[in-house]
Amino acid sequence: MGPASRLARVLIRDGFPGQRLRVLSRPSVVEALAAPVTGRLLVTDAGHFPHAAEHGRSRPRGAAEVVVILCTGGAGRVELRSRRHEVRPGDVLVIPAGEPHRYWADPRDPWTIWWMHVAGSDAETFVTAITGAGAGAGPRTPGAGMGSGGSAGTVADAADAADAADAADVADVVDLGDVADGTDPADPAEAAHASDSAASDSDAAADFSPVVAAHDPYAARASLEHVLVSLERDETVASLRSASGAAWALLAQLSADRARGTQEAGDPILSAQDYLREHLDTTTSVAELAKMAGLSVSHFAARFRKASGMGAVEYHKRLRSARARELLITTEASVADIAHTVGYTDPFYFSRQFRAINGTSPTEYRAAFRGA
Repeated sequence: MGPASRLARVLIRDGFPGQRLRVLSRPSVVEALAAPVTGRLLVTDAGHFPHAAEHGRSRPRGAAEVVVILCTGGAGRVELRSRRHEVRPGDVLVIPAGEPHRYWADPRDPWTIWWMHVAGSDAETFVTAITGAGAGAGPRTPGAGMGSGGSAGTVADAADAADAADAADVADVVDLGDVADGTDPADPAEAAHASDSAASDSDAAADFSPVVAAHDPYAARASLEHVLVSLERDETVASLRSASGAAWALLAQLSADRARGTQEAGDPILSAQDYLREHLDTTTSVAELAKMAGLSVSHFAARFRKASGMGAVEYHKRLRSARARELLITTEASVADIAHTVGYTDPFYFSRQFRAINGTSPTEYRAAFRGA
């Protein structure tokens, strides 16, 4: 290995181009954790950080909530319980509440992530089922697992503790090691500490694994997107419950994935088709689909075309057209509104795409059907 400079960089928490971010107010958190449904599982924060260069956090006292991060592109690393773990596309990182940790985007290939923080009486149960955490788990922030019968005062104390922890780690710094060749830091003191820790680890602690490979990364992303969209809508009871339901579904699926162990994941092409079918109103590139499937773009494209008889872009276009035909027949919505519903911001471009597939314009299609 050639000479390379070792760098310690200040990490960026947020502020990435194209990011989406929602954080519930503290009063809303206190109220929701004392309410039915959301008291069992509440999403307190959620976001999407695309190509998050220099992103990372260092929390010496952990977070007040369970942290869940899905990587859909690039790579990152996490340090937890004196161990370092790689995070790749399709991986989900689950960090127990109150667990000291630090994580960061790979400096040469920054990750793209969808993430959420969850609290409530079911949160720690899911953490145990997904990561194997239990005996030997790290310290908990006061009030973590807040929905488990805690009073509003206890929840507020936990929020204050989290605020204090945030104030203490304003300058998140991580040693990125030999950046020139992308190797990990090699801290002798840390290595010695890890060696000492290994000697005293219990079997339960050794079973702890915070990084889980999602068997269906498309569904995982869809769940996290549902969470974020719900919080973006407003902070009403309905929206918070919608976010909780999507979060519960994701965590339940991850616990099932862990229970299945190293079983083969579902067919990535079928999963990609399902994802496109469920996301007619969004545009997802072939490169992004390939990353979520853990395949090269060329390999993914070849497998998709073999299975579908067409490329992913054409497949998505035809799904959108089918939904548009349905709406033209069954609703009075304008062509512009239907175009927006199926993911086209320009109704004229939508009309051209519709004609290319159906041989007629949307207006002519509707008139012909109703005149039949």
